[in-house]
Amino acid sequence: MQLQAWLEKCLLKSADRWVARLRPTPPPARRLAAARVVAHRGIYDNSQVFENTLAAFELFHEACGWGVELDVRWTRDEVPVVSHDPDGRRLFGLDRPIAGMDLETLQRLLPLVPTLEKVVAQFGGRLHLMIEVKALSSDGASRQARILQRHLQNLTPGRDYHILSLDPHLLHRLRFSPARACLPIAQMNLHKVKQAFKASAWGGMAGHYALIRREDIQMIRRRGGRIGTGYINSPSCLYREVGRGIDWLFSDRALVLQRLVNQAARIEKRAKLKASS
Repeated sequence: MQLQAWLEKCLLKSADRWVARLRPTPPPARRLAAARVVAHRGIYDNSQVFENTLAAFELFHEACGWGVELDVRWTRDEVPVVSHDPDGRRLFGLDRPIAGMDLETLQRLLPLVPTLEKVVAQFGGRLHLMIEVKALSSDGASRQARILQRHLQNLTPGRDYHILSLDPHLLHRLRFSPARACLPIAQMNLHKVKQAFKASAWGGMAGHYALIRREDIQMIRRRGGRIGTGYINSPSCLYREVGRGIDWLFSDRALVLQRLVNQAARIEKRAKLKASS
């Protein structure tokens, strides 16, 4: 598994280098201004501002960003918290699993890890929340689904948030969320995820831009779905994906891309004012 993950990483990094060297024609300002950039874990450097924190999400909101991707895990007492990693070792030097701590202990030892409740209270309706659920308990999935439902009950599915997962089967267990607000994420298992999408009423799917082909986009469109691709980390890749009609653009350099989108929005606004005068 480690070798496979390493090979996948090398392949996708090669795709990034290739696309970054392209010089695609920038799309019309109207289309670029409408692009929906999703900040992958927010805006962060993991030194001054850490990923998946309230500060990281606030920075993108201040930049007039459209949405953020965030990861949900569970404490021992079944409180959903926002963290990509299963422990705090990589970011905070604490090699202790989140699932082994109750909320009180987590907040004492890892105070920057927010609860999903806090994220929804601060950003629900202000940023579109792309919520990747990392796992559900094998014996408590229904209970955890009800907890998520309670946290999201004041938001509108599809308009304010989507539920994402690398495991298509997990999405079927989150029955509180309409299928149109659920998105499976494809990795190298693209064929398997496409088959699962065809058999469901999900609102679309997401995957790496190098894996999602034009015929995949057409298939998803025919079924009324939308597409998200990542990780769009260069202007060249942004222009390419906007040109392909991608709906959601997941990025680790979302601030750079959002500035281009904002610039296009200003150009489009000036053009409309000039046309109406």
